[in-house]
Amino acid sequence: MSTEISLSLVLSNSGESDAHDVTELMLRSLNLKSLELNTSLSLPNLLSLSLSHNVFAALQNFSNLLSIQDLNLNFNKLTSDCLRELAQCKQLQKLYLSNNCIDDSAYKVSYRSDRALRKTRARIPQQTATSTIS
Repeated sequence: MSTEISLSLVLSNSGESDAHDVTELMLRSLNLKSLELNTSLSLPNLLSLSLSHNVFAALQNFSNLLSIQDLNLNFNKLTSDCLRELAQCKQLQKLYLSNNCIDDSAYKVSYRSDRALRKTRARIPQQTATSTIS
């Protein structure tokens, strides 16, 4: 099995025949580590994406997901530097990052203040389950 999110993987897991019709996608526990450029450009209407329990260590091409509102990246191998790739995702409202290697300073990226960030057990000391990105 490939470790990239390809268009064929998207279509087979979404139940859609056209990538433009995909609005929700769940690709959990598939040992995925990257998103193909052509695939990212083919998903203009994707609103919700769950990639938990994979092996992402980078978020290359995620900036092309311009409609994404809900992104679950729990249980991957992401570091603080990876979050910069999401700055172009202006519609992003919920970002889940539990159990990654991200430090507190990474949460102070320039996102709108009304976007919720879930970072429970993100391998950093914390008291709350939800923080607001400011």
